[in-house]
Amino acid sequence: MKFPGVPVNEKERLKSLYMMDLLDKKDDERLQRLTRLAKATFNVPIALITLLDRDRQWMISCEGFNMRQSSRNVSFCAHAILLQGIMIVKDALKDDRFENNPLVHDEPFVRFYAGCPVRLPDGSIAGTICLLDNKPREFSSDDINLLLDLGAIVEDELVIIGMAMTDKLTELPNRRGFFQIGDKRFIELTQNATPFTLLYFVVEGLQSLNDIWGHA
Repeated sequence: MKFPGVPVNEKERLKSLYMMDLLDKKDDERLQRLTRLAKATFNVPIALITLLDRDRQWMISCEGFNMRQSSRNVSFCAHAILLQGIMIVKDALKDDRFENNPLVHDEPFVRFYAGCPVRLPDGSIAGTICLLDNKPREFSSDDINLLLDLGAIVEDELVIIGMAMTDKLTELPNRRGFFQIGDKRFIELTQNATPFTLLYFVVEGLQSLNDIWGHA
């Protein structure tokens, strides 16, 4: 088994991923529709949308698979994000990168893998939309184009999610984004009995500045 490498822009990639605040979330209906569609379209037992964190892989959307995270070292998708296009593994037992991988010899017994890297709105690669099967199979040029289309739709959904949570002018979290992130942090810190402080500023006269100089 070969451990995956690290993208040259890994620091910036992780920063963008953390700003989207998608890790540890699950069952987003927008993304669930796409994994259901991928599973049915390609007739595979498992379809996933994954996010690659520093040391782990998080499955933000799963069809046919109950596990939500795995080590990045054994992740097929960690290899896929290093490529420009789709990564296809027709038979994992005949691929020296994966022949001894625990995901091949234990649940979910991966033999076939096809993964399309998906990007965040700023262009950083977040993870993949991928297909898994427990038996070897071929993957045609038409299949490749169809998976590329699904990857593009996932990216469109990530843009919409980002727009809904981000202020266009400052690119900081807007009210909705702040409360989503804030509620999550509040729960985590409270459950762990970790002291924390909320610091906020009130900017007076902001409306008059907008009136004189314009919003931009």
